Amino acid sequence: METKPTLEGIRAAYNKVLERYRNLRARQREHLDYFECDYAEKTGQVVGKGIVHHVLPPIAQEIIEPGVNMLAQVSLIVHCNPEQKGPEGRETERAKTEANTKEKWLQTLVDDLADVQPYSIEQAAFFYNLSGEAFLQVDFDWDYLKNGEKYEGNPLSIKAPDPTAIYASLNLDKYSRPTWLYQKKVMLAGDAREQLANWLGDKYVELWKGTEDHELVFWVEWWRKSWRGILTGTKEEEIDTWQLVPMTEEDETVVPNLLGFVPFIRLLGGRGFFASEAEPEKAVRGTLRGYETQIVQLAREMTKIDTLSSYFAGANPHVTGVNAEGLSAFERDNLSPVFGPGIMIKDVKDQYLITWDRPPNIPDALIANLNQIKANFERAFPGVVSGQSIPGEPAASTLSHLVQATLRWEPLKRAIRQG
Repeated sequence: METKPTLEGIRAAYNKVLERYRNLRARQREHLDYFECDYAEKTGQVVGKGIVHHVLPPIAQEIIEPGVNMLAQVSLIVHCNPEQKGPEGRETERAKTEANTKEKWLQTLVDDLADVQPYSIEQAAFFYNLSGEAFLQVDFDWDYLKNGEKYEGNPLSIKAPDPTAIYASLNLDKYSRPTWLYQKKVMLAGDAREQLANWLGDKYVELWKGTEDHELVFWVEWWRKSWRGILTGTKEEEIDTWQLVPMTEEDETVVPNLLGFVPFIRLLGGRGFFASEAEPEKAVRGTLRGYETQIVQLAREMTKIDTLSSYFAGANPHVTGVNAEGLSAFERDNLSPVFGPGIMIKDVKDQYLITWDRPPNIPDALIANLNQIKANFERAFPGVVSGQSIPGEPAASTLSHLVQATLRWEPLKRAIRQG
């Protein structure tokens, strides 16, 4: 059994993990900005200085969502290996029977969850495609463990927590479970106090002195194969001031992990490569990785075209001539062209000339560049996957595009089934 961790050791380990994950988290935040169409600053274009407003196409959503819809259909498959071996190392019949019984029971529970919690797999698929990784958190209702005979309902629950709030080992066991894990949560101080009071009862101790109930506190659940606990604090950047939460009425802050494993399954789809624990950004690669500059380029080109179109639509009349100064502001604002923008109209009777701004031409190179970018995305992420048809293309060719596109999600499908 591994040595019992100390408060200082846990703080130091968590600090180092945050540092190692800094580059990966920055990349994942960038991809979230693309998905939420919140990346105007990345284009380098400034409203009022050459453009009317930003055009931010939702190309990231069009890339991510078809994969989510496809992976959401994946079913979890439970498999239990027989634990007992005979004299010659072979599985005994009794061990096979017990494993099959356990497997059927767990599969029934998992299938039931698929009906009552279908969003767990969908969430995992979303996080995997966007962030490059996903976690499935498996938990049992403790009331079932205490009194299983009288328990009613499904004691099993599966969640898909936000992977950007989890820091875990890239070294996984044969069930894709990490050897250590930290899960960060941001909670209201009042909720944290209530949860701690429920655990400790009369032994409750105040951990967030000077913090109002409506203020935020940080709550990090940490797991190792032999130990577990909770680290908490009020200032995220001052982890050295954080403390361990009492887990029992005896004020134990580091308690044995009775499971003997970390109850999370880490789903890595194989797009990255495992270099070392020091470089998680190489092992975790989202669907948008490598397409960041093209997303920005597409937005720039579409913004330029929109600006030119807006200039044309908002063209103003310029009035010159003998009686031009005599026109009222109302008359100027309500002048209308007869033959359209760019055409000079002369009213001989009143002797003034109305000249409308001629719209600038959209450069052919701009259109060609825009089409090339769109073609690049279409090759990598065919629209047929999201139900779009390809005009004039034979059915066999369309099917080929579909098959090639779906291969992109095969690694995660295998990972989910294994989990």
